[in-house]
Amino acid sequence: MTLNDSSKNNLGDYYESEYFEHFRFFQTEADMITNLNEQLPKSIKKIFSQKKEKIQKKIASKKETKEQIDAFFEKVRAFLETDPQPHRMEFRIDDEAEELLFDFLKAISYENSFNNFIRNMSLAYLVTELESYLKGVLKTSFEKKPMLLATCKKSINYEELTKYSSIEDVREDIIEKEIYAILYRDIEEISRYFEQKFNIKLSELTDWETFKEVFYRRNIIVHNSGIVNNIYRLKTGYKAKKKSLEVSYSYLNKSIQVFDEFAQNLAEQLYQKFGK
Repeated sequence: MTLNDSSKNNLGDYYESEYFEHFRFFQTEADMITNLNEQLPKSIKKIFSQKKEKIQKKIASKKETKEQIDAFFEKVRAFLETDPQPHRMEFRIDDEAEELLFDFLKAISYENSFNNFIRNMSLAYLVTELESYLKGVLKTSFEKKPMLLATCKKSINYEELTKYSSIEDVREDIIEKEIYAILYRDIEEISRYFEQKFNIKLSELTDWETFKEVFYRRNIIVHNSGIVNNIYRLKTGYKAKKKSLEVSYSYLNKSIQVFDEFAQNLAEQLYQKFGK
C-alpha cells in the first residue's frame, strides 16, 4: 500500500510525521548497508591484491623458496585429483618458505572470506535496525493513542510506583515493557500482535515469505554459524540438503528491498490510523 498525494493531503503532512521519520531513519541505515557492500569489497580486494603481489615478489626473489612453494602447490593439485576431500597431506619445507607460504594462503583466505563476513554481519544489522524501527513506530502509536495500553498485561507494583515522579513516567515505563515483550517474540507472533492490536496484517505489506526467512536466516548466522537447524527448516519449509547458508550479494540486496517496502508500508498504515 502506498499513500497517494490526495490521501496525504487529506490526512495531513505525512512527510513531517513521526512515522515518516522512523521510516526515513531505517531507510538511511539500509542505504548505508547497500553502499558498504558495494564499496568495501573493492577496497578489500585492492588491499589483498597488493599484499599477495608483495609476497609473490618476495617468493620470486629467492629461487630455493620459490621451488619449494611451487612444488607444494603441484603436490596439492595432484593430491586433490585423487582425493577431493583430503584429511591430511604431509609436505616438508624450510621455515622461511613456510612463513611466506602461510602469509600467501592467509591473504587468499581473507580475501575470499571477508566479503562473506561483511554480508553476514550486514544482514544481522539489517534485522536489528528493522527491530529498532518497529520499536519506534510502536512507541509513537502508544503515545498517540494511550488507550491501546488498556488491554496490555503489564503491571507495576506499589514499590515501583513510588519511584515515579509523574503519571507520564508510569506510562512511559509501561510502554517500554510492552514493546520489549512484543519484540522479544518470533516474527510470526509479532505479526499476530499487530493484527490483534492494530488490525494491520504485516503479511500484506511485502513479500512475507521472503521477509520472514531473513529473520530466521539471521538467527542461524548469528547463533549457529549459518548451519541449517530444525527450527530454520520448520519455520521456512527448507528441504534442500545444503547444510550451511551464507548471504550472497543478490540475497542481501533483495532483503534490503523487501525490508524497505515493509517499513514504508507499515509507516503509512500506522499514520492513517494514528497520525492525525
